[in-house]
Amino acid sequence: MKKIFLIDDDQVLTRLLQQKLEKEGYEFQAVGDGADIEKKLKAGKPDLLLLDVDLPYKNGVKILEDIRNDAELKNLPVIVISNSGNPVDVYRIKQLGVKDYFIKVDFDLDKLAVLLAKYFLQDVK
Repeated sequence: MKKIFLIDDDQVLTRLLQQKLEKEGYEFQAVGDGADIEKKLKAGKPDLLLLDVDLPYKNGVKILEDIRNDAELKNLPVIVISNSGNPVDVYRIKQLGVKDYFIKVDFDLDKLAVLLAKYFLQDVK
């Protein structure tokens, strides 16, 4: 079973994602801020990270930079789900090698589920 880790302070979105992803057969874990996130990721060993940009304690761009600079985490696949459509943020985040970037106002749980299924199917090959 693939494990998906979410870092997002939006509790409604977290509940919706948890319900959808667990129904799709994924193991799901979530935290609401960026505090000590590298430790949590290393302990949880997720197969994929869903990441918000605007977070308490440490923003998503900084988290992504830290992940990419960490020998154990640098290859962790990341998909960003954020309220920020700021072109500078989007450009920087894509430079850091995210798999995809969703804007929350246009976000669709079913599209995410299809993307994850395709991603993990490709990962198995």
